[in-house]
Amino acid sequence: MASEELGGYVLHDPLGRKVGKAEKGDVNGTGEPECIRVRLGIFGSRPVLLPVKSAPVDEGRWGLTLE
Repeated sequence: MASEELGGYVLHDPLGRKVGKAEKGDVNGTGEPECIRVRLGIFGSRPVLLPVKSAPVDEGRWGLTLE
């Protein structure tokens, strides 16, 4: 999945609760997704970077779930 395709995905905690929304992904030198920029909080006021390995993509739910 390309990094720009991650924008708009919803981030869930391990219990399935929504905690934020992905803005975009950042890629490494080989073009593979490395981290995801996510806005946390009710109004999305706290941007954070998460490694892709800690939040695998669930394309069926259009979301990311923290492990």
